[in-house]
Amino acid sequence: MKLLTPLYDVNAIINTGALILDKTNLTGFNIMQRAAQSAFDVMRNKWPKAQNIAIVVGNDDNTSNGYFLARLCISAGLDVEIYYLTTPQTLINEVKEAYLSAKEMNVIIKPFTSNCLEKADIIVDAIMGIGIDRSLSGIWLGAIMAINRAHAKVLSLDIPTGLNANTGALYTDAVKADVTVTFLAMKPGLLTGYGLEKAGEVILADLHFPSEYFDSVRPKAYLFNVNLITEWLAPRRISTHKGDYGHVLIIGGQPGMGGSVLLAGEAALRTGAGLVSIATHSSHASVAMLYRPELMVHGIGKPEKLDALIAAASCIVIGCGLGTDEWGYDLLKIALSSQKTLIIDADGLNIISKSPELDLLIRENKNIVVTPHPLEASRLLGLSLNAVESDRLKAASLLADKFPIAVLKGSGSIVVDQDIISINTTGNPGMASAGMGDVLSGIIAGLYVQGLSLRRATRVGVWLHGTAGDIAADNCGEHSMIASDVILALKGVLRDNYR
Repeated sequence: MKLLTPLYDVNAIINTGALILDKTNLTGFNIMQRAAQSAFDVMRNKWPKAQNIAIVVGNDDNTSNGYFLARLCISAGLDVEIYYLTTPQTLINEVKEAYLSAKEMNVIIKPFTSNCLEKADIIVDAIMGIGIDRSLSGIWLGAIMAINRAHAKVLSLDIPTGLNANTGALYTDAVKADVTVTFLAMKPGLLTGYGLEKAGEVILADLHFPSEYFDSVRPKAYLFNVNLITEWLAPRRISTHKGDYGHVLIIGGQPGMGGSVLLAGEAALRTGAGLVSIATHSSHASVAMLYRPELMVHGIGKPEKLDALIAAASCIVIGCGLGTDEWGYDLLKIALSSQKTLIIDADGLNIISKSPELDLLIRENKNIVVTPHPLEASRLLGLSLNAVESDRLKAASLLADKFPIAVLKGSGSIVVDQDIISINTTGNPGMASAGMGDVLSGIIAGLYVQGLSLRRATRVGVWLHGTAGDIAADNCGEHSMIASDVILALKGVLRDNYR
């Protein structure tokens, strides 16, 4: 598997499809038949015992795939019925040809009704493809809701109807598929935002066209795949010591928030950092040392006491429980002025969003990673939360205009720098709980101080964080897992993926 799988936007895929037609002897009809065959093969592989197939269609090219799929079902002896949202008599061009070809094979074709899906083992969503660009209402929205209420397995063709293929945003609502067979190339909207929730398992069907057709097309983003990290995290030498593996400094923890820096610190240790120091509020420094004796905890009352700790650090994590008062502001300003490599999260980001006088210090440092969740990103960018979530890729790109490297957290976290945008698909809803961001910051820092470039440490760190979260969810359940469970799971991920 490639380290980075390219993801293409709708226009690029449509244009490449036209190029394929121009350079081959195939017609759109032929391509739709290939798409239907790919979908049929996946359907039979996933649910070999299913007999009753309901295919819901609209009026675009994806509808043609549905009609051709019905023909294949008939040939295989399956019970199949097509339910249309647009009267077939109004269909034109290749969509009409596909309808007529299904009718010739005596496929049962009926208007969609609210109860037509009750007997189906599999529902095929062939309503709308990647070209959807509007909100849905009336029978269209009703069909989506009926599919989502049904008890059958759901197979979406190309993209779940109602999902934006470029952004992963919803126009109103979208079909929730168990499996999505996507054609020609992967689309970013399947992997971020609502894409992970709505698309289910995504299977790419390249329709037997070589990837060279996309060579001249710039990807919208990339899917980041990590199976083994051995090529980046080198084996440790026998004659080695803790000083060879870096020194992380975690700054934060206002009164009442001391746990944040401890989580980040332990995550850095578990990832392999040689030394981890904590600079936290004096009011709980002595108690913090009892939590994890391997951490070196320092109480910071006056900001100038940071100087010696910063001088010894290979990397600084700041923001975890920092607060946004004068104490937190002063610590952040000192850290920024140090020009050390910085991982900035949480309150560090909140301070930056309302302190434009810090912009010059940020611009002068080429080794900064920010890790905002969508609300923090909205503050940094001066956008509404809805604007960030409606186009996460665009929001991530805007963050990259302000910071060298940014991680836009959430479903399908996005890592962006000046060169590429990549999407990570590890992780789960159980990670929507306190302290998870602190753990991520510690992991990134722990990887960086061991010798990974900051870009690699960030991308591998996001993957590692999500993978450990998935193991924690398996062990604890999504409702019960906490950030400390993710730290414990790091041991297994590193053991199994690094030898």
